[in-house]
Amino acid sequence: MEFMSDILGTNEAAQPSLFELIAQDKLRDLLKPALSYALADEVFAALMVVVEKNYLEQFGSSFAENIYGLKRVRINPVGRSHQLIRLDIYKSLAFLVGLPYLKEKLDLWYSQRSGGAAASLLGDQWEPPELAALPPTVYYTPWLHLMRLRVQRMTMSDYMGQSIQQALPLSSHGPTTRLGRLYQLVARLASLGLGFLKVLLPMSVFFFRFLEWWYSSDFYKASQNIPIPPPPPSLAPHPNGIAVPKEPQLCPLCQQPRTNPAILPDSGYACCYPCLHQYVSDHQLCPITRVPATVDAIRKLYATPI
Repeated sequence: MEFMSDILGTNEAAQPSLFELIAQDKLRDLLKPALSYALADEVFAALMVVVEKNYLEQFGSSFAENIYGLKRVRINPVGRSHQLIRLDIYKSLAFLVGLPYLKEKLDLWYSQRSGGAAASLLGDQWEPPELAALPPTVYYTPWLHLMRLRVQRMTMSDYMGQSIQQALPLSSHGPTTRLGRLYQLVARLASLGLGFLKVLLPMSVFFFRFLEWWYSSDFYKASQNIPIPPPPPSLAPHPNGIAVPKEPQLCPLCQQPRTNPAILPDSGYACCYPCLHQYVSDHQLCPITRVPATVDAIRKLYATPI
């Protein structure tokens, strides 16, 4: 984003656009799902504390903000400097890592005790109230307002200082103790690993644009002009499972005409939704094939009358 200083005035160049702020916000939200299969929540949070602290100390920005050429500055300078002080770094860490971690744990706790999405009090019909236009502000989030920090674009001197900082040997970054060196080594390795995103993001955009073109092209349509394979054979009823009634309109569980029909995709046998839900909740099995199943796998059927 350093070219913005050449085409805008000083004040305009320092102020990031809303698209830049939203993009760095989305990037931070994408990191957790991308690494959740490999790392536990606590390990991921500890790793992000190390990475974010390293970026805040060296560049005055979070990892996501640094990728988009943004930095954090104090509204009230210390002396003549607007750079972050140690207290600002710790407050930023609390809102960058601690608050999302706490929210995720509270969401999980609520989901386990409320019955998941089905227990939503407002449902899908709730509409947020219309809000009046707010006056302009330099703060992107309420948390930045609480910390008295603002986000602005990095200048050319910031980029030069960042290059010099990255070129310094590891021993010049901080403490010389063994524990301090280990911390700096972990921070450097994690920062380098995540730093590859600066290269991977433009490449991934190009790659996805290529896939979008390919799947809409005639070449792809011609390659897909092949016979549709037959569906796999249905699972046979288990000897210890509930017998399938001879009349196809009857529910195997209650032996009554099906109402509000539902199935388990792995087995394909239709039952009444209340009957199937209760059975799977109690046994975690398909009542007919005895295949392991969960309540989340149940799918309702909507038959169109002929």
